[in-house]
Amino acid sequence: TWGMPQYSVNEEFRPIISEIPTLVVPQVVSVPQPGPAIP
Repeated sequence: TWGMPQYSVNEEFRPIISEIPTLVVPQVVSVPQPGPAIP
C-alpha cells in the first residue's frame, strides 16, 4: 500500500516490525491492566 513491493518492504522493515511488537505490547497490556500509571 506504500507503493512499494510488500516483499521488499517486509525485508527492509523486518527489523522494525520485530521491534514494533515490543513497543505495542507494553502499551496494550498496560492499558487494560490497572496499575500505578492509572490514577
